[in-house]
Formats: sequence, C-alpha cells, structure tokens
Amino acid sequence: MTIDRAELEHRFSMGWNGDDKFVSHIGEYSNFIHDVYFSVPSLASGRNHSTIDNPRSFHYVPHLIRELQGVNIHPHILMNGLCHGDRTGSKKLITKVLDNIKYYYNECGVVHFTFVSITDMMAAKKVFPDIVTHSSVNMFINTEGKARQVTGFADIINVDRDVNYDLDLIGRIKQTTGSQLKILLNEGCLEGCLNRVAHFNAISHGGNLEVDYCSSILGKDARILMELPFVRPNDLHYYRDLVRIFKLSTRDVRETSRIGRILNAYVEQDYEGNLYDLVSSDGIFRAMKRGARLHLDNHSLPDNYFETRRIGAGTKKA
Repeated sequence: MTIDRAELEHRFSMGWNGDDKFVSHIGEYSNFIHDVYFSVPSLASGRNHSTIDNPRSFHYVPHLIRELQGVNIHPHILMNGLCHGDRTGSKKLITKVLDNIKYYYNECGVVHFTFVSITDMMAAKKVFPDIVTHSSVNMFINTEGKARQVTGFADIINVDRDVNYDLDLIGRIKQTTGSQLKILLNEGCLEGCLNRVAHFNAISHGGNLEVDYCSSILGKDARILMELPFVRPNDLHYYRDLVRIFKLSTRDVRETSRIGRILNAYVEQDYEGNLYDLVSSDGIFRAMKRGARLHLDNHSLPDNYFETRRIGAGTKKA
C-alpha cells in the first residue's frame, strides 16, 4: 500500500545544506517539496552552523530565498536555538527575533518560521498574525496537554519524534488541536536520548559535543535502527490522513545528491538497499567514521514491521 504520488505534492520539508547549487539540484523534486528550512546568520538555531556561519551567508540567504520562491518552494526560517546564553527568555532576545521576522517577512516575503520557544512564538504571532508558525520538534510535544499549550499559536505542530509510532496519540493531538501536524521521519537519534538537550544547547552556541555519548551505543549493532523513531519510506502510508508535512532531517548530510536520494526514497515509498543511507544522525555519522559497519537491508524487514513497532509504542505509552 502506498500514497498516490499526487497526494505527496508539496508535503515534504527538507533542510538546506549550504550548497550554492542546492535549488537547481533538487529542481526535479520541486513538486513534492513544501518548504526548505535553514537558519539565518544572526540567530542561534538547532542546525549545524557550518552551513550559515560565514560572511557570504549574510548576502546569500536572500538569494536562496528568491531561488526557492522561483520554483514555488516555501523558504522556512528556523528560530529554534535551545540556548542563547544569558539572553535566553529575555525581552532583548524577543526584540531581536521580531526584528529578524520583520526583515525576512516584509523584505523577503518569508512566511514560514519555526520556534522552539513558546514565548517567542506567542510574541511573533501577536505582531505578525499572518505568518505560518511551526513548533520545533525540540518542543517535545508528546502529550495532548503539551499540544494544547501551543494551540492558537502554532499553525503546524511538529510532534515529538519519540511518538512517531504511536498513531493513536498522534490522532488525538490532531483532533484536540485542530492544527496541521508534521513528523520528523529519518533522524537516527536514540529514542528518549538523555543527552539531546545538552547536544542542541551546544549546537546553539555554534559548536558540538566534544564528549561523545551516543555513537558508541548506535555503533554496536545495525539492528538498533529498529528501536529508533526512524520511519521507513515504505511505511509513509500509515500517516496519510494524520500528518500534513513530512520532515526530512539533513543535519549531517553535506552532499546534495544524497539529500535527493533520501527525498526520492520517500516519494517512491520504497528503498532498495541499506536503510542507513537514509538516516541523518551525528551519532551514527561518528560511529561509521570510526569504522562501525552499519547495514540493514530495507527489504530484509518482515511485512509486519510497522505493526510490531506500533504495538510497542502503544504498550510503552499505556
């Protein structure tokens, strides 16, 4: 069972990797891409800063925005840094956030913005009611109660990736909020990772964790992928009526050709080969760099794989 390709048009969200030729390389998939997300030079974000922290980015980002708009893809700006040092939660920071939105909305025509701070989101929606606000996956919205807190402020809710296999909960969040939902499909991070907040705090400051945690766990056995919130291309149809936007992580992906391969696999809803080709994860990248042989053939998994995972999610949340 698959979703008709026509129903997948403008439903994928993917990250810019810093490639000047990115838009021309993904052009053949433009009908399927809803938005391309990226950070901007002046604000901390949850993206690796190597794609944005250089002098030319200040001048290139407006060009990228125009290129995306030229092929009917929404440019999507991330305001999702978990930590801003002593400015976190300050009025000064909110003013800076609003100044950035004012520029990119009024001068560049950007409509889509992701927030990890509920107070930033509330302020932005009050001043700019016509922008489309997305809750960050790092808001960890994994209960109906958390979802209700963003109702009226988040136009699109990115549910916590840890509940990807709990379709009943996702359905209740959709019904409770009336909002459109988004899920992150291909991130290869540990479920309930104890180091996730620290990791994204470090990324917010333009670095990464020097002390490793997850790569030794992720590199032990390729079948650990079956315990992560990673969703296979073949299982997209389970979310057909629940989820509006399918987000693809490209945090550790530098080659645009590989990003195209990942998108193609989900558009085709199948992949012939190693599922690790589709995974985005700093931990897995580090493990492989150290020599871990991670290979899990997509077609080796049983026909009832998703149902097994779904039952597991339901059991854990009970």
